Amino acid sequence: LEGIVVDELIFLGSASFAGGGDAELRVRENSNGHSIVYVDTDGDGSGDMRILVSNHLGMSVSDFVL
Repeated sequence: LEGIVVDELIFLGSASFAGGGDAELRVRENSNGHSIVYVDTDGDGSGDMRILVSNHLGMSVSDFVL
């Protein structure tokens, strides 16, 4: 994500994007055993990209280099 996000990303866990101007990253798990990483690159509270992480649950801040 380096080069896409100007400032540091804030890890929210499963919380919703705040939309306060900060770039944020959140994770949602689905019933198929996958995690979906959502990234709000411009801090507007709306996801700008998503990444499917197959067969991996329980992602935490230590899974990312922020």
